[in-house]
Amino acid sequence: MFKYGKKLRFKDITKGASRKNFTMNISRRQLQNRLKKSGWKKTRVEPKNKKIYKYTKKGRKIVTRKFSKDGRVTADYSRKKGRVIKFRLRR
Repeated sequence: MFKYGKKLRFKDITKGASRKNFTMNISRRQLQNRLKKSGWKKTRVEPKNKKIYKYTKKGRKIVTRKFSKDGRVTADYSRKKGRVIKFRLRR
C-alpha cells in the first residue's frame, strides 16, 4: 500500500464474514502525510467541513474521513476490482 515504517502496527478486528477491518496506531493526519510523501494524489470528496479526502495511485484508492457510523476516524482502501478494507485510525 505505502511505505509504512517499523513503528506502524495493524490489528485485525474483523467480525464474522464482514469486510476486513483493522485498527492502526496512527492518526488520520499522519496517514495523510505518509500518503502525500509516497506520491498519492489527493482530491476533496465532500465539502471542507466534512473532511473526506480521496487519495489515488496506480489504480488504488484510499478514502479518509474524520467520522464513521461507529464514531471512529476511518480510512477505506480498495483496488480497481477489489474488496474494500477498512482501517480504524487513532484520533
